[in-house]
Amino acid sequence: MQNAPGTVRITISMPRDLSERVERYWHDRQLSSYSEAIRMLVENALPTRDPSRFFEKGEVLVNRGPNRRLSVPRVPILYLRVMPSGTPSALKRADAYDLIRSAPQNLVPLYYRPSGSSFEPNEFGAIAFDANYSEGQILCAAQLFLTREIWAFNATLFNPDAGRRQGIPTLSVEQTFATCLPKYLHFAEAKLGLKAPFAIEAGASDLKGLPIFMPRNFDEEWGPVQQTYVKWSGELLATDPASVDAALLGIFEEFFDAAGARRPSGLYKFPGAAPGMLPQAQ
Repeated sequence: MQNAPGTVRITISMPRDLSERVERYWHDRQLSSYSEAIRMLVENALPTRDPSRFFEKGEVLVNRGPNRRLSVPRVPILYLRVMPSGTPSALKRADAYDLIRSAPQNLVPLYYRPSGSSFEPNEFGAIAFDANYSEGQILCAAQLFLTREIWAFNATLFNPDAGRRQGIPTLSVEQTFATCLPKYLHFAEAKLGLKAPFAIEAGASDLKGLPIFMPRNFDEEWGPVQQTYVKWSGELLATDPASVDAALLGIFEEFFDAAGARRPSGLYKFPGAAPGMLPQAQ
């Protein structure tokens, strides 16, 4: 048979057992074509991308000489992304560096407690971070991409000090998101010149098997988490406190759902009596 003009015909040879597997996959799922069965088998065989990291594990994110090469430890990661709508003009790296470190609204790492931030340009744009310099490890950070996206992460919240169990400290996680999301939105509007809507993505990686730590009046421990990654995504049409609270509640509920549980109504007094209030210890 001759090919139609302007087309290329590709013949793929495969072992008989693989060919039979593709044929069963095609037949069982009633797919439209043999090539569709091959595509789906290949996609299902590929490892799931870690949504918390824009970098490879162990990759150097800060490189300012032999004594200032910093990477992220290989631990569970909490993350938060704020993405612009449309395609805004790209930043120059020097401008990104100036924006994240200049007052009054410098970019802060993803953590509910104020920390002594450092700022550096890097391959992806510019990064605000807190680090353990003696071990060469970034503890928490907020990366500003040249595309004007903010991608923040925290590598400390799921890794307690010696003598304590590893798990998900719900109050600290919720306070971190509730503290930082409004700050990132304000930074995006005031310093990056962006406007709503924003695409928001938040979650964590490597959580499977970890318990959810709760206040004492809720039996202290729920779970464990049944999946490797927790991921919530949505569109924020406005940046008023009530709209931000609604997005935050969706993020918080996603962590509980990963353990087959529901977040109790009013946990940590959030949402508060007035929009914009942080989760509080109870």
